Amino acid sequence: MPRASLIPALLFALLAIVPPALGQTAGGAAEEAGPAPPIEAAAPGLDPLDEQVERWGRILTRVSEQLKDPGLSPAVLGELEATVEGVRRQLDPARRPLQVQVDRLRALLDALGPPPKEGEPPEPEGVAGPRRDLTERLAGPEGQLKKIDVLVQATSLLAEQIAEAQRRVLAAELLVRTPPLLSAQTWSTAAPEFVALSGRVLAAPMIWVETPEVAAKLGTGYFLGLVLAMILAGFLGWYLRRWLIRSFGRKPEIAAPSFRMRVLAALAETTADVAVPILVAAVGYVLLQSRGLILGTFGDLAFGLLVAVVVFSLLRGLPRAMLAPDLPPWRLLSLGDTAARLWYRRAFVLAMIVGVDQLIVLSILPLEPSLSLGFLYSFIANGAMAAVFLAAVADKRLWLTPEEEAQAATVESGAAPVPPLEESARRGKWWLFGRVLIAALALAIPIMALLGYGVLADHVARRLVASAGVLLVAVLLHGLARDLVAVLTREDEAPPKPEEEAGPIYVWTALLVDIGLFFAVVIFLVPLWGGRWDNIVERIGWTMSGIRIGERSFSLADVLTGIVVFVLLVMAARFLQRFVNRRVLKQTRMDVGVRDAINTGIGYAGIVLAALIAVDTAGIDLSGLAIIAGALSVGIGFGMQSIVNNFVSGLILLIERPIKVGDWIVAGPDQGTVKRISVRSTQIQTFSNASVIIPNSELIAGRVTNWTYRDVSGRVELPVGVAYGSDTAKVRELLLDCAKAHHGIKPWPQPYVVFMDFGDSALLFELRFFIRDINNCLSISSDLRFAIDAAFREAGITIPFPQRDVHIVSEPRPGAAAAPEPTAPSAEGKVLPIRRGRRGDDLPPEADGES
Repeated sequence: MPRASLIPALLFALLAIVPPALGQTAGGAAEEAGPAPPIEAAAPGLDPLDEQVERWGRILTRVSEQLKDPGLSPAVLGELEATVEGVRRQLDPARRPLQVQVDRLRALLDALGPPPKEGEPPEPEGVAGPRRDLTERLAGPEGQLKKIDVLVQATSLLAEQIAEAQRRVLAAELLVRTPPLLSAQTWSTAAPEFVALSGRVLAAPMIWVETPEVAAKLGTGYFLGLVLAMILAGFLGWYLRRWLIRSFGRKPEIAAPSFRMRVLAALAETTADVAVPILVAAVGYVLLQSRGLILGTFGDLAFGLLVAVVVFSLLRGLPRAMLAPDLPPWRLLSLGDTAARLWYRRAFVLAMIVGVDQLIVLSILPLEPSLSLGFLYSFIANGAMAAVFLAAVADKRLWLTPEEEAQAATVESGAAPVPPLEESARRGKWWLFGRVLIAALALAIPIMALLGYGVLADHVARRLVASAGVLLVAVLLHGLARDLVAVLTREDEAPPKPEEEAGPIYVWTALLVDIGLFFAVVIFLVPLWGGRWDNIVERIGWTMSGIRIGERSFSLADVLTGIVVFVLLVMAARFLQRFVNRRVLKQTRMDVGVRDAINTGIGYAGIVLAALIAVDTAGIDLSGLAIIAGALSVGIGFGMQSIVNNFVSGLILLIERPIKVGDWIVAGPDQGTVKRISVRSTQIQTFSNASVIIPNSELIAGRVTNWTYRDVSGRVELPVGVAYGSDTAKVRELLLDCAKAHHGIKPWPQPYVVFMDFGDSALLFELRFFIRDINNCLSISSDLRFAIDAAFREAGITIPFPQRDVHIVSEPRPGAAAAPEPTAPSAEGKVLPIRRGRRGDDLPPEADGES
């Protein structure tokens, strides 16, 4: 095997490295690792670290020799794995100080500059002497570091060989042929044996009671105390159940509980359901065990009964608490009512199968049944589990979302056709893939058993049930994590709905949490299905340790750590921002704009601080970007001029605060209420409920009218026109009465009326008054117009409309006498003819030339 040949080569290279006479050690030799044979005395005159390195080399050489034996058992392979892992754990602490020492000495050598080349004049003794001294000092730790690096590579290769050998052993065990299950001889042999073993198990309590040792220790008094203790445990469990349900259980009056409340209620309900049976069984078993009464077959039966009670209670209580068949608002999973009830029934059946299986296995297995009975029973038990999984996969009702279930019920009832559901309301392709995978595994279990691979079928069945439990817990943690992320990043502290948009902080934080949860599930599932995490972790470690690009090395672990630190700090900043806004700023007398500016400043400061700390944590050296930044500064300056301008303008707005959140401003053709001020733009909401995004530079450089800058009060001018001939004093009196009667108008300064002009069709007045809040100008003006119209009607004052006098001049007919031209009085009282202009309007004679 090529990998096997690398081990002697590496060890030969290790022995070929001559230990230096001079060198500084990294201090203290580590203990001998693993169950290795005794080490012979090392050669005299060696450095303690060199001595330890030679011992590690001899240990790895022995492991390499033992791995050449193809018939190693799993136990021996486990010992060899522990030996190699022990050596590997000691190599890193020994290597780390050597690497630091070598890097320091190399930095000093680099500071002296490169040595002179051949043909160049020799360097001064003041430089050559320190160079020789540093080179001699570097030889020792550098040689030791190379030897340790060789051992590190050797341990990696040995770990791979051991893992490969363990996989071969596991494959050999799983693929061993079992007795044929379709043979009549197998059934005829196993059935009587099972009846006989079951009889022994059922008779075990009577045999246990009649045992002299049990009779002497048990006694009537201890037996009554045992019964009384179990009764008290039942009462305690019943009281605990009532207290948990009352304090933390589901409350039907809460129609929309948060996910945290639902998770807490599910845990409380689960604990309440399993409290009574588990406490009773555990108290009885512990009291018997403490007295030394767990003996023989009865002891195995008692332990099997305890495990069966625990497993059945948990597998029944947890799905019931999660699915909440009777209270849909408290359901943890996205399922309809029918699907929840069906899933609970399947979970109950599976709980019964697994519980009975544990009882039979733990009570009969110690009696050493034959291979035929063992594999036949495994076929029956695993087949029952597979049937439950296949029934769950085949029933489409179990996999419908609440929206799909409601749509299916509408279609079955014969109602009108319903529109297709949105993508977020339908199950995706991953659900179909999961169903197919579960069906394939469940169907493979009985097929493998019938083909004679009973060990493999049992292996798949047990891990399928365990994987379902892991995925169920992952679903719970997924929802709980989303809820906690929403608490830390969202104002309403609630996760967004599928069709609802969310902020970038929540989206990216939730994505990182989902990635972490995914890797956590993989960590549990990989070893469950036969994978070896030591090899996987080693490869992940190689990837995380560093990626070299040119002269720079980037550590993926440091980058991920920096990202996690940034997310956590941003979440902490948002939490602090909300805390200061709710608990501090709202209790002060600051206006809304000041509070918003402080709150925004805290948010930006938190993001900048989080970015700086994350960059430092990731180990990113930004000094190398100085040259690139200098070269691109001109281009970036021109290309990002508007962005920088808006950014600086946003800072000026936040500092000088010419406009604030809640102000009514007019900027060009747009006016409305300021809703948000960021460093790039300002958002205003118009009175038509439209959002207008205005760059900050326009607000700084342009003319902006702020109706609520210093004070929300303001003056309103209400123009009014009355017909010629109206009593102007009466008009003034009525206008002032209407203004004084309105409660929204300030009594001081007093309202007043201005006679503006003699209009074309009306006498023009203007009612001027001051209101407390300029934001109410439209409603107050409207109320005044209603009041003025009613007052004028009652007083007989007319509000005229524009008037025009139209003169129609008819053209003379052909052959008829010309009609006299219309005339108009002149300034001297003379009558002048009126002529028609280009637009058809009548003009005096002197204006005819202009037309």
